[in-house]
Amino acid sequence: MRIIKITPSISALLFILMLSGCKTNRIRNNERVGRWVEYDTIDGKIYKSVGRFRDGIGKGTHRQFSDKKLVREEKYKNDICHTIYYYDNGKIMTEGNTKMVVTDEEIHWFYNGDWKFYDENGQLLGIRTYENGNVINEIEIQQ
Repeated sequence: MRIIKITPSISALLFILMLSGCKTNRIRNNERVGRWVEYDTIDGKIYKSVGRFRDGIGKGTHRQFSDKKLVREEKYKNDICHTIYYYDNGKIMTEGNTKMVVTDEEIHWFYNGDWKFYDENGQLLGIRTYENGNVINEIEIQQ
C-alpha cells in the first residue's frame, strides 16, 4: 500500500479549488445561476433567503429566515412553486402553489389552485382558490 503525503502547498491548492466551486450570487448572461444567499430588511426585520437558480429561474428548495426562524419555504418544479409560510412558532400559516407565466417582457408568478390558511395552532381556517392570481372561490371553515 502506498501512502501519499499531502504537503501544505497541496492542501492550500485543494482548499482554494474547493472554495472556487462554492461561489454564491453568480450572474451568467444577465441571469442568476447557482447558489444564492440574499439579505433584505422589511419593516426593520432582517430576512435571509437561500436558494439555487438555473437560467434565472428558481430550482429546488428555497428558504427564507428571520431571526434564524424559517419564515417561508418554496419548492420549485418546472413552472410550479409550492410555497409555505410559517408562524413564529413553526406552525404553517398558509400554503399553496404559484404558477410561472413567461412573456417577452417579464417572468411573473401567480397564485394558482387551492391555498390553505391556518391559525397559530395549526387549525384550518379556510381555503381560497386562485386562477392565475384571481380569487375564484373561498371557503371559510367553521370552528
